[in-house]
Amino acid sequence: MHKKYLNCDYNGIQLFKTKTSSVDQNKRVVKQTSFVAGETYYVDKSEDLGKLQNLVNSGADTTNVIFELTSDIDMTGVTFRGIGIDSTNCFKGTFDGQGHIISGLEINTTESYVGLFGCTDKATIKNIGIIGCKINGARYTGGIVGLATSSNINNSFCCGNIVGNVSVGGCVGESATSSLTNLYFKGDVTSTGNLTRCTGASVRAV
Repeated sequence: MHKKYLNCDYNGIQLFKTKTSSVDQNKRVVKQTSFVAGETYYVDKSEDLGKLQNLVNSGADTTNVIFELTSDIDMTGVTFRGIGIDSTNCFKGTFDGQGHIISGLEINTTESYVGLFGCTDKATIKNIGIIGCKINGARYTGGIVGLATSSNINNSFCCGNIVGNVSVGGCVGESATSSLTNLYFKGDVTSTGNLTRCTGASVRAV
């Protein structure tokens, strides 16, 4: 874990207050073809994050499933589209970053629902830091979540460059009846169309 992000305070917003407990190595990592509600699955490397993406985007149900990061992940050079590719195939579980950092994330697409999580529904995303990201999409584009529907996104931050068309934001592109708390963004957010509901950033339109 990057020590400089522990106990950090961004403009009065306290993030990552405590270290997390050690991982129970007997629990599952993301290598299954489906998930069991109520179970916890661990994500400890870029391959696991890619596996989670592929399963969710192909229709795997994550309702009431918990995912936890066990370490920082460097996504530099990794092809990644985003977890939850549309409103049909979206992330519905809990993703707890445990105060870890995802760095070097790059997504470049002309499609909608773009971010680390493209689309969430009744999900919880928390305790995650994203640094050095470059994300380029169309509608619903954000660093952490593109479109958050009835979800809780909290205690997280994103640093990088976000480019989209409409519904573009530094942390979340658009919130539909979601709770967004303790979020921080640093970087540039650019809208190539009409900007709506930018969350966590100052924005320039071109």
